[in-house]
Amino acid sequence: MKMKNIITLRDYIQQAEKSHSLERKQIIDLLDSNNPEILHQLCLAAGRCRRRWLFHETQLVCFFDFGEEAPDADGTERLILKAENAGFSKIILKRKQGDDFQTALWQHIANRCRQRRMQLILSLDKFNLTDINRLKDSGVYGFRCEAGTFNERIYRRIHKSKTSGNFSYLLKCLENIHDCGADLTIGFAVGIPGTTTSDIASDILYLPQLRPHNVEICRFSPEVDETLALKSIALVRLLNPRVTLTASPVLYNLPEAPFLEQLLAGADTVATSVMLPSMLSEICFHIKTCGFTVNRDFEK
Repeated sequence: MKMKNIITLRDYIQQAEKSHSLERKQIIDLLDSNNPEILHQLCLAAGRCRRRWLFHETQLVCFFDFGEEAPDADGTERLILKAENAGFSKIILKRKQGDDFQTALWQHIANRCRQRRMQLILSLDKFNLTDINRLKDSGVYGFRCEAGTFNERIYRRIHKSKTSGNFSYLLKCLENIHDCGADLTIGFAVGIPGTTTSDIASDILYLPQLRPHNVEICRFSPEVDETLALKSIALVRLLNPRVTLTASPVLYNLPEAPFLEQLLAGADTVATSVMLPSMLSEICFHIKTCGFTVNRDFEK
């Protein structure tokens, strides 16, 4: 890459940090850059933005799959109690693909969380407008939508079922989440087969229209370059300084976990299914080595 282009890209980064705005072509140029210095400058700017708007605190939240780790209501209650004892105050509950949806079961789980003063975030996949209102009334704090993309053509391709592939209905559900006062978490992926950095740029620019409280960005598959996710996280932070940005979930592979790099790229929340005190202490230690604090002291 020519020096002039590097200088131009640095100017884009400075513009994003000062005005929190970029044009689509500028975002594409930054995403397309393979210069490590540009990635470094993007992460530095996003880190400064995070500290300016959200300070140094990192939120540590519990994340687990319903149907795998908690196959039934009793199993879920045990996990909720375990998470509470570990010090978590927020749980992200992801349903396994293909699980039958039972509103009564989710209402029961939401009530149990509310009784313990824990915030429950549920995946959105098969929820309808009626379910959203009913679950919010039962104590669900927010809803999580793993759309993958907000390009309607690509969305229909990766969500093949008739219900989840209805893009216009998805947008109605998201609007209804705002109307009922629930938190909205939006998840989108980079590196979806058949997509380009132009599509990622469109998703990034579309986010403000969705008015999310939280954003999750992940790679579509392990084969996708991690730097593409890091640049996307940094750009979302710079263009949406107040939004909560969640790093990739920390499971049981701490040495390979990308969450530390993502924190330095502007993420401020770490989701984990780890509840062993020793491993939670290790996560907190790594977060602190990045210069951040943790929302609660898990080192008992």
